[in-house]
Amino acid sequence: MLKMKFLLLINFAYFLCNLIGSRLVFAEIPEKGLRVKCAEISDQFCSKIWNPPYNGNMDLGSSQLWLGKTSRSEMSKAQEMDLKALIMARKQLPTDFRNKVRPVLRELEVVLKNEKDDDLWYRSLIRIEQKLQDVEFETALMRVQKRIPSFSRTLPKDRNYDDNFEFKKDFYDLRAQIIRAKYENTEPWKKVAGLFEKVRNWVEEEVHKFPVDELNKRRMIAKIKAIRLQFPTEDPRIMSVENGCGSVLINAFYMPNRNSLTVCAGWFNVLRDNAASILVLAHEMAHAIDPISRANDLLMETEMGGVFKQLCEAKGPIFSCDKWQDIKQKVFTTLNEITFLPLGFAIAQGLFGVPLI
Repeated sequence: MLKMKFLLLINFAYFLCNLIGSRLVFAEIPEKGLRVKCAEISDQFCSKIWNPPYNGNMDLGSSQLWLGKTSRSEMSKAQEMDLKALIMARKQLPTDFRNKVRPVLRELEVVLKNEKDDDLWYRSLIRIEQKLQDVEFETALMRVQKRIPSFSRTLPKDRNYDDNFEFKKDFYDLRAQIIRAKYENTEPWKKVAGLFEKVRNWVEEEVHKFPVDELNKRRMIAKIKAIRLQFPTEDPRIMSVENGCGSVLINAFYMPNRNSLTVCAGWFNVLRDNAASILVLAHEMAHAIDPISRANDLLMETEMGGVFKQLCEAKGPIFSCDKWQDIKQKVFTTLNEITFLPLGFAIAQGLFGVPLI
């Protein structure tokens, strides 16, 4: 019952925040003797940044916001920055990929230099982006053929799941190397990484103030302390993110199965602002202790969760057919009681048999 009360408390707080929003939150500006609604500040800012002469891009000196398009075409600033990052990283790219992609990068430099709002220019850019993808594919293919000589003797139509999996391993390894070459040693990513520890300490301080019992508070703090910052690769073996996280996606993700978070390249490229980075880091960290994550943590403490862990960590078959049938009958029958309600409370209800009200 105590677990459910904790989940309901968090849910109620979320409900109030969503219901009230920023309309009833005020900002104090002592030097001007003002008390202004946060909504008014954000509305004025949004109105300014998305109107001429800014059109989504604003240089504030210590901060830069590049949310709009470039000045010469309909290309987004996020796309422009990602393409330029690839050109700048040419010396850091993996050797096999670099040797193949060098002439394509020269073409890309020319196209970006001659950027204009013109149909032929857009077609040129699309062709070059396709060439870049082709070189990625060819490089990964050469890697798997070198690693597994029999792969080249198998026609694509005859390749089985294991063959395709081996190719994907080389493809994702290459993609990760390219993204690291572009961003790992850049100032925007280093800023995010530098703020991570500070924000985690601030979030931990706030959790100490939560009106919850000490046991749950200790669990939440331990979860926050254990969160890792993951570099934004696009490798499903490492993280569950949308395509584009290593290039133009303006987003961030928390991954509960690994208790880690990442900030996508699109975000730290176009939002070069400490406040924005602090906001997104704190937001993603909060997912570690939100109702869905707490329900998932409680699930993993059950017999069902123990089975999940064994399956996830297994290197091969771990249950006999008879044992698996027994597990399905005894352990997974509770799944029939689980339905998808907001914030995972049905999951908690199905696990613990506790009514929602």
